Amino acid sequence: MPCYEIKYRRKDMPNGCKTFKFANDEKAAMECFATGSKTKGYRLKLTGGRSVPIEVVDIREVRTK
Repeated sequence: MPCYEIKYRRKDMPNGCKTFKFANDEKAAMECFATGSKTKGYRLKLTGGRSVPIEVVDIREVRTK
């Protein structure tokens, strides 16, 4: 299963963040990580039912050994 690196920005974390998700494609990786879409914008899933708006900077497939 491919691994995807997702780079994103949060308003409360100005330096930028990244995460790695294993999924069959980019869309599935984003569904594991956040809710929303490119047109409506993404919101980061947090525990307790909270969510934070994020700006996705880049999604790319990472080679794993």
